[in-house]
Amino acid sequence: MKKGESRFFINWQMSKEEAGSLFNAVNDKERTGLLEKWIARSSGLVSAAAIDDESHWTVIINYFENNYDLTRKAKFTQLKMSCFLEIMMYLMKNLLQKRLPEEQSFALFKELLLRHSV
Repeated sequence: MKKGESRFFINWQMSKEEAGSLFNAVNDKERTGLLEKWIARSSGLVSAAAIDDESHWTVIINYFENNYDLTRKAKFTQLKMSCFLEIMMYLMKNLLQKRLPEEQSFALFKELLLRHSV
């Protein structure tokens, strides 16, 4: 992690209001709209991805929709859902900015999960 970055991802990039709206989304269209807004305003992801066409944007949206679906199937609380999505955002940014190999990306994922589970 970079010096000065938060060690924990609870409401670091996703506000409580955003998390509450997303957690209580009633349909796929609403969920996708909320995720798109969050991703678009989230610091650095769009510029890190150098999104220059619709297909890149679609892949990123699908990534977060799948992560959100996982949190719902696992019956995460709103706080856990928000934290998990923020971790996945951090991993995506690192992947896009640093082009981490699979092993390093997985090691970072395990480190972040361990940090938040203790």
